Amino acid sequence: MHATGKERYSAMVRWLINHMAPWPSVRVKISDWKRRLVWHWTRLKRPRNSLLFYTCNICGKKTWYPRAKMGREVPSCMHCGSTVRLRSVINALSNELFGESLLLSDFPRRPDLIGVGLTDWERYAGLLATKLSYTNTYYHKEPFLDITSVDPIQYGRYDFLISSDVFEHISPPIQRAFENARRLLKPGGVMIFSVPCVAGPTKEHFPELNDFSIVKKGNSWVLRNRTLDGREQEFPDPTFHGGPGTVVEMRLFGKDSLQTDFKEAGFASARLYGEEYPKYGIVWLPYDAEEAPYRPPIYGLDAPPWALRSVSSNAEELDGKVQGKLQQGNEDFGRESEFIHSEHLPLKEDGR
Repeated sequence: MHATGKERYSAMVRWLINHMAPWPSVRVKISDWKRRLVWHWTRLKRPRNSLLFYTCNICGKKTWYPRAKMGREVPSCMHCGSTVRLRSVINALSNELFGESLLLSDFPRRPDLIGVGLTDWERYAGLLATKLSYTNTYYHKEPFLDITSVDPIQYGRYDFLISSDVFEHISPPIQRAFENARRLLKPGGVMIFSVPCVAGPTKEHFPELNDFSIVKKGNSWVLRNRTLDGREQEFPDPTFHGGPGTVVEMRLFGKDSLQTDFKEAGFASARLYGEEYPKYGIVWLPYDAEEAPYRPPIYGLDAPPWALRSVSSNAEELDGKVQGKLQQGNEDFGRESEFIHSEHLPLKEDGR
């Protein structure tokens, strides 16, 4: 893996910022100033009609960016550095909680709404915590939450859960993470969920993952794994998100498999937020992994977020009655159960 001249320059700038400004708050401000200077220079070189002018729904400020370059993972707010993905997550959350697309600053103060994030972006996490009873959690530090191993005392606690581009990094089997996410929600609660994904089935990169490590070998990286039955495996050039040697991609999700994952985890409905909201800088551009600057290529970086609903309280209560009657062998109530289940929301991409 060889760095380009632009990548080396960016790495040098990051190194200077980190070493000359040891305090995180100072580093953030320096990065903000650098970004604004670069963008103002860019604006001078581009025709006005090539720019998308919008209001960032996270920081609430008016900004702009070349529309043809607004990729899902490209920082495209001049002020806070948010991406299309991050703004789409807040847009989906707003619609699901309040029935309309609001600026984060316009969210009502609702301490009765309890939510949790899985390593959410710090800038919107801090703002969410001022509006709702929301806690951002982490896998490696406090406040801690491992979605693959959840304490049952937390079941049914949350009105909403946010997981943005996390599940592709979770060790297999992935189904336990989906099941635990649903268990954390109150009846009728919602999970805002995003992952890179492509058409077709999910591809597990390391299906027998057990005891593994990621090590440098020459000028590249390898993932070494010892399977449950003691076999040694080596996978060269794993895909990282965030730069070489950082967070490894465990799988590439497929849209067909995701529908099955949602259903088997017990979610009642799923809505894909694929609509564009240009006024908030949410546009979905075609993405070609082979032309993108990531090596090895990262696929699926054009996927919008989903809103996954847990079963409603009424439906859950009816399901409990159905199961109780079925255990008693009541055939008449068994026929009623077929009608009850027919009323449940199906899993569809548009949520209607």
